[in-house]
Amino acid sequence: MDEDAKISQFTSITGASADRAKFFLSSSGGDVETAIATFFESGDVGADEATSTAETGGPTTESAGE
Repeated sequence: MDEDAKISQFTSITGASADRAKFFLSSSGGDVETAIATFFESGDVGADEATSTAETGGPTTESAGE
């Protein structure tokens, strides 16, 4: 499987950005299953979502519910 396919698989399963996929794939020596497991074990779930929301001016944790 080429790198683009691995990134696509990682992002489709985790919902993370391509940059996060590249980081975890690099850290796992290119093994998609290990990269995905490490992503979920690291607690990184939602980090991209929070960053994206803050960057777009959407609600943040601090302003939610005001």
